[in-house]
Amino acid sequence: MQTGYINVLWNHHNLIKSNTHSQDTDSFFMDAHEVESYFTDLRNFRAINNNGYFLIPKRTRHGVIEGRYNFSRKTGLDATYCNPTNWIVKTIKSAQGFKSYKEGYSNGFQLSPMFSQLFVGWKNNQILNTNTQLDMINRKGERVKDIVEKIGGAIYRTKSAIRQTININVDVKLNYESLAKHKNLLLDLQVRLKGLNESEFNHEVRLIKDDEKHKGFMSSQLFDHLSIIQSINETNRLLINVKGEDHPSISIFYEESSTGRYMAKNGMLQNYHRNVREAAFKGCYEYSVEMLFPNILNHFTQTDDLLNSVVDRVVNYRGPSWGYFDVIEEDKREELGLYEYFEDLIRPFKDLWDGQDFSISTITTFAEELDSDFDTINQAILVLSYGGQLSGNCRTLIFKVCNSDVALVNRIINHHIIGSYAIFADFCCNFGSLDSIDTGSGNAVGIISMIKNNSKVLAHLLQGYERQIMDVIIKHSKREDIALLLHDSVIFYNKKSIEKLSAIVKKETGFNLTFYERKY
Repeated sequence: MQTGYINVLWNHHNLIKSNTHSQDTDSFFMDAHEVESYFTDLRNFRAINNNGYFLIPKRTRHGVIEGRYNFSRKTGLDATYCNPTNWIVKTIKSAQGFKSYKEGYSNGFQLSPMFSQLFVGWKNNQILNTNTQLDMINRKGERVKDIVEKIGGAIYRTKSAIRQTININVDVKLNYESLAKHKNLLLDLQVRLKGLNESEFNHEVRLIKDDEKHKGFMSSQLFDHLSIIQSINETNRLLINVKGEDHPSISIFYEESSTGRYMAKNGMLQNYHRNVREAAFKGCYEYSVEMLFPNILNHFTQTDDLLNSVVDRVVNYRGPSWGYFDVIEEDKREELGLYEYFEDLIRPFKDLWDGQDFSISTITTFAEELDSDFDTINQAILVLSYGGQLSGNCRTLIFKVCNSDVALVNRIINHHIIGSYAIFADFCCNFGSLDSIDTGSGNAVGIISMIKNNSKVLAHLLQGYERQIMDVIIKHSKREDIALLLHDSVIFYNKKSIEKLSAIVKKETGFNLTFYERKY
């Protein structure tokens, strides 16, 4: 129980991007799985924290062991009742009941003031004792080096069929000087923007963007109060972790998600704001595949076998009405020339990228044509890659991505290239994976899922290819060269050849992909 509370204190002593509750920016979220990872049993946590519990003297056949007690939720012989700690206060209750809640909601919590002071006291002690070396210990008493020896590196695989020897180092080197400088810039930014109304805020933002002192550090995502506070807290976490080390570094472990994606424990750096990541890895290089999911789907359009397979499934489809085609009577299916019709629908998409890749410059062109920005169009195409509906309906993800801008949504809908791509992605989502849905969809890294939702099946398959590419990069790189794994990119300490990365991926997977380099 003590270890559980320490873990909660360490992971949630401040609010950052990866732990802030969506319904209350002053609370952090913990789902049942996380609580059980800290306290073993939810009922034990509720007893100690909220309801009260009993301590029963520990006994052997020789009698009571002095000073030793067993925890119990119920009274017993010589039991002593203990008041609940109330160290963790629930602020948001997750919805209950069959289909009465929105998927993804979790309970929200705050640390009590007294409990928070424990961390403040420890942090102040760290500042005074700059030579203290930190070593993390889990609830089993294992240190970092013990875990590394057991799993062979930073990546712990429990779902995929990939060898543990394909791994990376757990120690991640950080640029301490850059982080400290970045924190001061963030604090300066917070002071300048505090208490301003919307008009004043936007005016000050424009001035800050032109300020030489902030160039190279301040990205557009910073310019709201919540992001600034979260970025400061993220920077503080990193500075506390590396305090007092001659060669500043932190330990990062990765687990597999249900699709195979590598997820950093507690979102360390991986789920932090980009500005914090860039400060931590100043001088390093990030390599990502340009428009990965669209290019994977584009790869499939180059083979008539897949096209024939998809259309055959549509011709023989006996399910309810779907998207672009109403249910067609059997004797009329052949007359319609469905294959030719489908080819015509996706021809603009197929012809434009026949033998080419989606690229950042292409999305930039789309953004200019649609009078929008790169991030919005990039996100819109990602949504379509998962089979998102290209519709002006206010409940669709596209509508949300466009910030409810009806005019922009209509421009995207009427864009001939994006429209034809949406049709193909939707086809793949609804018909390209029907066999997988029936038998359990095994993706490129061997993870089976029995999901019935078509778009989630497509996501499962696409993210499997994404993970496969990550494994190829890890396999052909030196462990000491890799700093951090993101979902679709890798940060290296040193410069790499994008041509060589593309060639390796092409040889191992068959995908002809282009890598994009970003120097921090």
